[in-house]
Amino acid sequence: MSKGTPDKALAAFTNYTEADDKTKVIENFVKQRYPHWRDLSNAEYEPLQDTRLKTELAPYLEGKELEKVMEAIKKYRMTALQNDERFSSYLTLLFRVDRWEVAELLYKDFKKYGDLGEKDYGILLAGFLQCNKYDIAIEIWDDYIAKNKPTQIIYTIVLDGFSKRTDLTFAERVWERMKSDGIEPDSIAYAAMIEAYFRARNPARAAELFEELNGLRVKLDVVFYNRIINGMCWCMKIKEAMKIYAKMKSNPELEPNLVTYNTLLRGALFAKEYAAAAMLMGDMRARQMSFDTVTLTTYIDRMLSVRDIDAAKKLWDLFRTLGLKPNNVSYGALIGGLIRCGDDAGAQMKFKEMIEARIKPGVQVYTNMIQAFFYRGFVHMAEEMYQRMRQAKVNPTTATYNIMIGGFLEANNVEKAIKVYEEMIASRTKPNQATYNALLGGLVHKKMMDLASVIYDDMIAAKFLPERPDLKRSCEMIKDWRASQTLRLNAG
Repeated sequence: MSKGTPDKALAAFTNYTEADDKTKVIENFVKQRYPHWRDLSNAEYEPLQDTRLKTELAPYLEGKELEKVMEAIKKYRMTALQNDERFSSYLTLLFRVDRWEVAELLYKDFKKYGDLGEKDYGILLAGFLQCNKYDIAIEIWDDYIAKNKPTQIIYTIVLDGFSKRTDLTFAERVWERMKSDGIEPDSIAYAAMIEAYFRARNPARAAELFEELNGLRVKLDVVFYNRIINGMCWCMKIKEAMKIYAKMKSNPELEPNLVTYNTLLRGALFAKEYAAAAMLMGDMRARQMSFDTVTLTTYIDRMLSVRDIDAAKKLWDLFRTLGLKPNNVSYGALIGGLIRCGDDAGAQMKFKEMIEARIKPGVQVYTNMIQAFFYRGFVHMAEEMYQRMRQAKVNPTTATYNIMIGGFLEANNVEKAIKVYEEMIASRTKPNQATYNALLGGLVHKKMMDLASVIYDDMIAAKFLPERPDLKRSCEMIKDWRASQTLRLNAG
């Protein structure tokens, strides 16, 4: 029940049919029924519900009049909200405090009863893409293009968000539409697509777009080149990235910044291009550039990748020496690395330190901790960590769900594995090969063919094609079992 006095609000409908100003009656009802609606400083939203409205208004109205008033209330409420000058700030707030579910409810009501402007569509698209909620973003995009011709800003937001996906099909479709609409992509859109092609291990297409952009004589800045360098490092093309770096050094307007060095150092160390890393560190010293949090995190991650725990811990101590504060990425690198090196106690100690420092762990930290607990057989502790993550409103990824499902199956707790799978589907996180392989393989191994058959049907309904040999084998065993069941029924 909302704050305010609902009975007083409803009393206005006693003589609604005879009222001279019916709009005023509806306006008063909305203001009293949803008074917090005017407080756009909080991240709350009470969705419009037909059943509730109908129950409340039924004693005063009936038939077509009732339906007409319900529609009028909904439209008035959404119009009043959208016309509030603070509405765009409210939308932005929802994503800043990680309340994307509230934003989704709001969008659903606007889709039925309101009419969003370009700015608010842009905020919703950027917000959901930042949360990696691609299905919702696609729905909003489809709704937007059905009513509007996308502007360059909207195109750039969508391309920048979808280019981060492994599957670039949608981003490529948007890119082609942008070109066919006669809208010239800006440097951000080009950078997003070029970086995406590098990450997708398609350097040839990335190079084509780079050449295309150069032909347009668009002035490019340090941010653009940093993204190109990042893409090259993803492809392990360190020599090419260093050429871009050399070009930047030769141009006073493109002077490399700390992001440039951190990106290149991370790529060079990962690719074991130690000569390049040494040269970069020498350049940093020559320019009297101090290490920052990202630089130290990069080195710590590298030391742990070669299982040098002592060196990683010494580097960690430099945070205090240099007066720097580790962030959630720093803790994530250290905790994940310690777990990979088998130092679970050290990882747990750093996790506790992270919480005490009031640094919010990201999904990677939680997932690493959950995986470590399952690996050591501490199922209860893994489950507690998962619940802690949910309470902190950190959304699990496909990897998190897969680890939970596999861990519970390994612990012979099929019921909890299925529950996690159902949570995964409800959250609209798409299962992958590893998900179905763990579930179907585990259930077939335990000879729980009825349940395996249900999951198999889910997979087929989702138009998911098994590719892994072990998953294909599980699917064949399920089909054989079904055939034998059919024969048995026919024989009976």
